[in-house]
Amino acid sequence: ARPVPRPVGLAILRLVAAADGALAASEIAKVLRGTRGSDAVRAHPGLAGSPLFGSVKDREYEDLLRDALAMRAKGFLASTAGSERLVLGEAGRAALARAAPQGPRTT
Repeated sequence: ARPVPRPVGLAILRLVAAADGALAASEIAKVLRGTRGSDAVRAHPGLAGSPLFGSVKDREYEDLLRDALAMRAKGFLASTAGSERLVLGEAGRAALARAAPQGPRTT
């Protein structure tokens, strides 16, 4: 499967987690590139205010689309039943848990 740079993969996973199954791979690419006219942003205006909106402008749309599809092929993302929309797969949840910053411990 296509290799996905770690920062890009984490941005995809964080966006999918925040969108809660509302985005197809094409919309993931558009939001990460900062496309304000995308269907996802029109349906969920809060996405435009997300720190993930436009966070991967240095990658072409086609590359981000392929990255999102590769993440699905590797099990990081999964399709929702009867839809092109994506949710976190088991591997994606595990990757986000590992990548979560460790805050100060309270006892």
